[in-house]
Amino acid sequence: GETVDWIKKVEKAPLVMMCWSPRCPTSRKLNDAILEQLGTVDARVYALACTYKDTDEDYAKFREVADFKFRIYDDREQKITDVLGGKRTPHFMVIDNENKLRFRGGLDNTYKAPDVEEFWLTDAIKAVAAGKDVPKAETTGPG
Repeated sequence: GETVDWIKKVEKAPLVMMCWSPRCPTSRKLNDAILEQLGTVDARVYALACTYKDTDEDYAKFREVADFKFRIYDDREQKITDVLGGKRTPHFMVIDNENKLRFRGGLDNTYKAPDVEEFWLTDAIKAVAAGKDVPKAETTGPG
């Protein structure tokens, strides 16, 4: 019941690809913020494990301790990362239902200006889901 309803709800939701590494200090530091912000929107999220030194054991260990909820896609050869223009970890890309890259950048600006909250990733997801232009199509992240 609930699972089927969820699948129907997100089948046309924006796709989020996240360049990520369980050993990256910034990815680890931002894990709670990533989980919190992505928990407020409907999106299909995949973590691109794009650091060639990471191991399957690193992924499993991180899942155990960090409540990491996303499917991890092995991209240690950086084939998808390169196509999408991923530059650091964490780095996010939002793709619409027509497979068009609509956003590439960081999670938010709070690491640079904590008193001015701009939630770049969730704003992009909401805009794409609503069929609107993304407010900031390209930003930089902290990684």
